[in-house]
Amino acid sequence: MGNRSRAGVERFAVVNPATGLAIAQVNEGGQAEVDAAMQAAFDAFHGSWAQVSPLERGNCLTRLADLLQTHREELAQLESLCSGKTIQLSRGLEIDMASQFLRYFAVGRAKSAGKR
Repeated sequence: MGNRSRAGVERFAVVNPATGLAIAQVNEGGQAEVDAAMQAAFDAFHGSWAQVSPLERGNCLTRLADLLQTHREELAQLESLCSGKTIQLSRGLEIDMASQFLRYFAVGRAKSAGKR
């Protein structure tokens, strides 16, 4: 969060529901981590991001959508491992839909490029 790692945070296993095997260890978050994440998001939104034009914001969203599609298969595999969903659902409902949402909002940003 805020481009910083958190020392001394408890960790827990992410378990594949199909096999019961741990596939990763992730940091556990409590109220302090939620507060830090909210502050980092607030700082980013009211800092440099506020100076980015609507057109460039749309370009950023489009780039993120492109990256999701570039890494579609590996992201879908990870989602299937973590959630137990079929690979088809992970591809379509998670990766493809997220990419479509990003593109939808990117167009909205581009259309409002003349407004601030």
